[in-house]
Amino acid sequence: DPKDVLGARFGLFEGEYPKDADLSHFAGKLSALLAEQKSVEAASVTTRIEFFGSYQGMFRTDAMSDEADDVLAYFEAVLPGYFDAIGTRVFSGRDFSETDTAESEPVVIVNEAFARSHWPEGSALGRQVGIKREMDSGLVWARVVGVAPNLQMLDLGGGLAESDGLYLPFTQNPARFMTVVLRGRNGIAPQSLIPVLRRTVKSLDPNLPLYWVRSYQDSIDHMLIPTRVVTTMFVAFGIAALFLAGMGIFAVVTFSVNQRKSEIGIRMALGARVSDIKGLVVRQGFLQLVAGLVIGVGLSVLLSSLLRSVLLGVQANDLEIYLLSIAVLTAVSTVAGVLPARKAARVDPMVALRNE
Repeated sequence: DPKDVLGARFGLFEGEYPKDADLSHFAGKLSALLAEQKSVEAASVTTRIEFFGSYQGMFRTDAMSDEADDVLAYFEAVLPGYFDAIGTRVFSGRDFSETDTAESEPVVIVNEAFARSHWPEGSALGRQVGIKREMDSGLVWARVVGVAPNLQMLDLGGGLAESDGLYLPFTQNPARFMTVVLRGRNGIAPQSLIPVLRRTVKSLDPNLPLYWVRSYQDSIDHMLIPTRVVTTMFVAFGIAALFLAGMGIFAVVTFSVNQRKSEIGIRMALGARVSDIKGLVVRQGFLQLVAGLVIGVGLSVLLSSLLRSVLLGVQANDLEIYLLSIAVLTAVSTVAGVLPARKAARVDPMVALRNE
């Protein structure tokens, strides 16, 4: 759960930490010290930038032919305990361990989407993934030791939770900039862990600055500000459009009733019931509604792809949303048509015919 996870970003200066081993040692020591705190349930380190900043890289698998192009996937390098720190787990195989070092066999954990995409007929465990660490470097083949659930690897748009993703051991793929993540024990709020985190970091390096110290939920909220502004504007415009549509139907039907007073008077003089007159007027409003729905739904289906970047949790062509919109518009149209219908039902046949 993002609201239970605290994250903080920092970078280790090359002058003080010149070697990859120095980076791995500091990250491992920090993670171990945090995990020993009474208020911390689990802690780890990742190269991910907050909740949404995994990297992209080119990879190959042993299931691909020699002629096939490299595949693009999202990845992050993590220390053991990372999945526990963010409140999930590796559901097949194993997590990284202390034995996964720079000198040991290269290993990798893939997410479910990656495993399903490249080894649909069998288990991904024990298979090989070729990792290109640098654009001009060769492939380093790593053995798959675990399969993790599909987690959001980059941001909250475009269904990226289902994208191919890889997790590499931090000790085999160290980075100078990293994010420490920790989860409190017994539901302790992430904000309560900030003093513990700062004190622990200061004990290792008094000059190391931390930034973006906040819960993953705060990171998500910050990232969603532009989307929420746009969404609020769409909601406001939608309410205004709904009001104008209702007023338009009311005005058109009312005008039509006034124009047809003589006809309505004749119908009532010839024995038409009040319910018949009301039905006649309401049907006119519904005909306008149906015409508008046909045009509106058609245009929305054609233009829905333009809204994908600001939609979260729903598809651009979501059937439930369309049904709800039709139901709301139908209710508004009904209300807008009932008032003129009641007015038409009160027409006095003698007055209408005398005026004619």
